Amino acid sequence: MKELIRTLLFFGFVICGISGPFVFIQADVRTLLVFFIVFLSLGFGYVVLYLISEYPVWVGLMIVCVIIGVTFSIEWISMVTDNTSFLSQQTIEMNDYFHQLIPLGIGFIWVMMIAMSHVLWKQLTKSIHHRFRRGICYVVGATMASLSLELLLAPMILNIKRYEWLQGGDFIYGVVSYTVYITWAIVILLLHTFILIFVVLSDNWHRRLEWKSRRQLLLLDLVFSLYALGLGLFAKMYLASFIFIVFNGIFTLVYYLSKKKQKKD
Repeated sequence: MKELIRTLLFFGFVICGISGPFVFIQADVRTLLVFFIVFLSLGFGYVVLYLISEYPVWVGLMIVCVIIGVTFSIEWISMVTDNTSFLSQQTIEMNDYFHQLIPLGIGFIWVMMIAMSHVLWKQLTKSIHHRFRRGICYVVGATMASLSLELLLAPMILNIKRYEWLQGGDFIYGVVSYTVYITWAIVILLLHTFILIFVVLSDNWHRRLEWKSRRQLLLLDLVFSLYALGLGLFAKMYLASFIFIVFNGIFTLVYYLSKKKQKKD
């Protein structure tokens, strides 16, 4: 039953991803927001089921809960205590449902972002036999993979927080400061370090990934990455988009080289 639900969520995510460009042509901001809620919910559901299938249920749920707990808390606190000119008073005082939906949605994004980077970089570093070197390579690589996505998504997320844009106001470009990226880079680094230590200590690091599940996750990551790249280009984050393309090109090459090496071994 779990496998059936996961397969349905996977195909739902892919179909939703394919239909996305057609939705963008005619949809207004609110319709796009609903589309992304459905899109992210399908992806989030798949990733959660993937984690509790590949790991013991309690391990998968612990990873999900920690990621959501950390990101939700940071985003909720930042929205409540924001004293910058970016978030208007109308945004801060909007109804509680929408006020809490944004941090929860960001939590969904981060579960997908962190989990996909974790699984793929865990696979990449399997051929490294020295435990300490493997851990360092995993944390650095997974952090860079997650951060490259965050670079592209941050401008869109910050505009979604603006109630005026949701009401048809102008999109604000180039509003993300370097301190925001540095802060999230530290959070991402700590999350991947926690996952590494937690999975190793629970003796689940060397669990083999199911072939079908790995292929599905790679396609999920591809669709998610293409959307992130599209949003980054829309937000005129050209340098971040270039870095993202270069990094993921190198990552893809290293991934397939590592797969060939593991087959030979």
